[in-house]
Amino acid sequence: YNKWFNNQKSRIYKIVIKKGVTSIGRRAFHQLENVQSVSIPDTVTIIEPHAFRMTKALRDVKIPNSVTKIGVQAFYESGIEKCTIGKNVREIDNFAFAHCEKLYSISIPSGVESVGQGAFSESGVSKVNIGDKVGVIRKDAFPAVKATIHSKKVIIDENAFAEGSVLKAYKGSSADEYAKLNDLYIRYIKDKSKEIIKPKKVTGLKLVSLYK
Repeated sequence: YNKWFNNQKSRIYKIVIKKGVTSIGRRAFHQLENVQSVSIPDTVTIIEPHAFRMTKALRDVKIPNSVTKIGVQAFYESGIEKCTIGKNVREIDNFAFAHCEKLYSISIPSGVESVGQGAFSESGVSKVNIGDKVGVIRKDAFPAVKATIHSKKVIIDENAFAEGSVLKAYKGSSADEYAKLNDLYIRYIKDKSKEIIKPKKVTGLKLVSLYK
């Protein structure tokens, strides 16, 4: 940052990123502690490490479907209370949302291939919804949470979910196995793919004899 910017950054309350920008750079808005809102256009594909680190007044973030990666500590220790993650995000890197103490719930889209180490550690997150094609959840990714895990084959590292977590997943899934190995309480999602569909009872038919 230059000297002028350092003198002005306390007066910045809103960030509007111009359409056409493809990357939010490393430390782009780091420690802009009075920023309350940010608008990210659908041309951005990557949020670089530390981009919004310690933006403590920031409350609501909508990450567009164009974004494929959220970098290391991108929102570390920010004040966000609500975050919508776009469906095309492939990677949530290490500690991306760590220490976001006001963030209480999060939904991980099905397209995410990796939730990084400590991604939501020491955050306020207590409720998590994990999509049906999520690939890997790394060590210390979540604090003690109630997590619904729709992915049947997700790889879950040791201590990915803190002690005291309650999981809801499919019986026989990798999450089921993880819960049993780590002595976590688990509830089961009803697997509709295994349901036997009974034919509907046909009524109102009249039998007519072919013989007189």
